[in-house]
Amino acid sequence: MCKGIKALLAGLLAGATLGILFAPKKGKDMRQGLKKEIDEGGTGFKTFRSACCDVREDVEETSKKVAEDVKKSPKYKKGKRKVKRVAKQAVAKAKRKAGKEE
Repeated sequence: MCKGIKALLAGLLAGATLGILFAPKKGKDMRQGLKKEIDEGGTGFKTFRSACCDVREDVEETSKKVAEDVKKSPKYKKGKRKVKRVAKQAVAKAKRKAGKEE
């Protein structure tokens, strides 16, 4: 049980650190937001959550752009055709084999 708690805390700490490091806000703005929230009686979680959500949105946007670029690439189209051809061959082979076994 102790290992699980240690792993959970290590994961939370690593996630928090990465979230703050890759946050799209400047460090100064992040610290001001945290200080303001804590001064108002909060825990700073809302500011941290906001920064993490910003990171998530940036990652989603970037991954969509990368996926679009990959789909436009000639190698992607060639590979897609090859996969279809190999799949058709496999289906045909399976049908022939099934016909022989009957």
